[in-house]
Amino acid sequence: MGWKPDPEGRHRPVPPALSEAPAPGSSPPGPAWYPPPAQPPPGFSTRSPTDREALTALLVAVGGILLLFPTFGVLALVMGAVAYFLGRPAIRRIDASQGRLAGRGVAQAATVLGVAIFALGSAWLLFWLVLLFIAIGSQSR
Repeated sequence: MGWKPDPEGRHRPVPPALSEAPAPGSSPPGPAWYPPPAQPPPGFSTRSPTDREALTALLVAVGGILLLFPTFGVLALVMGAVAYFLGRPAIRRIDASQGRLAGRGVAQAATVLGVAIFALGSAWLLFWLVLLFIAIGSQSR
């Protein structure tokens, strides 16, 4: 057996029959066949399922972002708090599952967004309340 590089540059043994020139009138031998890597059977997933509460927390946080300005920050306050209080237990549950549950990043994002939305909702509501009190004060003069 001789050693020749395959198309990918690796050196593999080549049987003598393949390393010699083909007989006249016959077709040249095709490339060596390598079996595909082993794969799990259909319907079998090696991924862990994402924690549903983490996904719910992220959806609530995104909803809080969308409803920040149209509702003067009131719903953003509520939805930010809900996203935070759904995301924190989800992080603990995912950590305790020892890899059986995925979605820690989703839960962390929901928790951080929940705090940010709560802060933005508070500032936006405070802004509108100050404007309201200024408007009421200027009308009474």
